[in-house]
Amino acid sequence: MSKKLIFSRKSRREKRKKVIITLLISFIGIGAILSVAYFGVKYSKLKGFNLKNLYGNKQEVTLGNKTEENAVIEETKEDKAADKKLPKDVRKSSNTSIEGDKYTYNSSEVQKVNEKVVPTDGKKMVFLTFDDGPSLANTPKVLDILKSNDVKATFFILAKNFNDAPETSTLLKRELEEGHAIGNHGTSHLYEKLYPKNKAELNNIIEDFDNSDKQIKSILGDDFETRVIRFPGGSMSWKNMQPVKDYFKGKGIAYVDWMVDSSDAKHAGRTKAQIISEIKKETEKYEAAKIDKITILMHDAAGKESTVDALPEIIAYFKERGYEFKTLK
Repeated sequence: MSKKLIFSRKSRREKRKKVIITLLISFIGIGAILSVAYFGVKYSKLKGFNLKNLYGNKQEVTLGNKTEENAVIEETKEDKAADKKLPKDVRKSSNTSIEGDKYTYNSSEVQKVNEKVVPTDGKKMVFLTFDDGPSLANTPKVLDILKSNDVKATFFILAKNFNDAPETSTLLKRELEEGHAIGNHGTSHLYEKLYPKNKAELNNIIEDFDNSDKQIKSILGDDFETRVIRFPGGSMSWKNMQPVKDYFKGKGIAYVDWMVDSSDAKHAGRTKAQIISEIKKETEKYEAAKIDKITILMHDAAGKESTVDALPEIIAYFKERGYEFKTLK
């Protein structure tokens, strides 16, 4: 047999072998693809996947009658609804709840007592007031203590807190729902803006309180209205305050200072014992002068842990002395 014929037969065998190998590889590949598709369908049915979305942009997982996507959307809606939900039982055009209204007292009359221009009437009342909140650190603790002692207070709200920590809005709602009264303490608490060179700047003060009022109403709703304010630093601390007082009086808004300063804002590190001692000393001084309505200045801002610690004993002290706890309206 010639070498040429032998080479030709070998060449044909090699070609057949290559064709067979190619066909085998193709069949194996097709089989693998079909197997993946088959088991993919079986798995999707078992686990609840929708096959038509398996290779799409979205993948849905059945959870009862809801899909995971729908569940997330609904949860987000619920969270937003909770944020926008207004507090219950707001007394219309008031700064407290329907239940809380029975604890209120006229703030203008209280300020007359603070300025010592009205005589005693024999009814012992104490007004616990908290400035500069709400704070995540201390307001919840203050509210817990007040609730456990069945006592109401007035919170003078500093609106910049809602910008610094938006979640504090839930604390404002809680204050109202639990029967406490809400007063306006302005937005910034910046003395240099409100009282440049220790002199009241009327337009800046108006703007500061108007902005705060809008923020508080955005959280508590249009039914809410407070006509009680407290000037940062107190009205007695600044020059040229009469035009400011006259402006707010013309708007039907009363300002309220305090009679007893708890001293919790005098400097950092004020102790529980110092705060309690200061309140007792000042209260007994006014009792001796036959003054029977005591407004106490405290703070529920961050850093006022000593105030929180002192509060149960302060409440017990006034209960023992026969005081009724009231709020400012």
